[in-house]
Amino acid sequence: MSAYTNNYIPVNKYTRPGLKLNGVKKCVLHYTANPGAGADNHRRYFSNAQVYASAHIFVDKTEAICIIPLNEVAYHANDIQQRDSAGNPYRGVAALKPNANFLSIGVEMCLEKDGSFHSETVERTEDVFVELCNKFGLDPIDDIVRHYDITHKNCPAPWVSNSQKFVDFKNRVKAKMSGKSVSKASPTKPTTSSPSSSSAASGSLKSKVDGLRFYSKPSWEDKDVVGTVNKGIGFPTVVEKVKVGSAYQYKVKNSKGATYYITASDKYVDVTGTIKTSSSTP
Repeated sequence: MSAYTNNYIPVNKYTRPGLKLNGVKKCVLHYTANPGAGADNHRRYFSNAQVYASAHIFVDKTEAICIIPLNEVAYHANDIQQRDSAGNPYRGVAALKPNANFLSIGVEMCLEKDGSFHSETVERTEDVFVELCNKFGLDPIDDIVRHYDITHKNCPAPWVSNSQKFVDFKNRVKAKMSGKSVSKASPTKPTTSSPSSSSAASGSLKSKVDGLRFYSKPSWEDKDVVGTVNKGIGFPTVVEKVKVGSAYQYKVKNSKGATYYITASDKYVDVTGTIKTSSSTP
């Protein structure tokens, strides 16, 4: 019996482009940075989301769902977090160059409401990786990598701040593949570095118009536009309101914890919650 079920989202340009993988050299571990939302919550979100982001499999304490076929590309590990001295994006896993999305499978671990990994989520994720490593002939010690290892994104944050937990996870997958019994996984406590744990992150945002642009940094420059959202679509987390020139933008995060900036004008966006206003542009 498979460790996951298939429930594919529709092909679309944002979350399931329908492109074929060039092979599977690694499996990439992520976390959703979205406390309290389970695997099916994320399947439904990515069925309609208009952001260039996704993953193949989402795992929670009760189920694991594959939302994108394992021979297709998901947009999960080609973000730019930092650049080298020549201006090239940081890429820490040589086997996944130039674009990890075409050479890997992405697996997202869901968080409990308190921001922790449930022990059953950890165990189910281990079983998913056992199946994937067997399917693609991978060695879990060398071929399971974190999103952090590829682009230096703080993901999965609890296992970036405590890398031994990640080492233990891979060793447990290896042991299971060898048919050895392993002790029950321990839950991972919430991390203070989780993108969704900020005390200022107390609201959400929806667009009032179609084609509303969002930016990679506090800016009104066209070159910094990285996407658009249509009416009714937005971001689940608003961190704060920041001044950009003579106007304001909201610092927002998507369901994966990626940070963007979008206009704070109530003419264009609806915002719920009480949002902190910063005194200066970050």
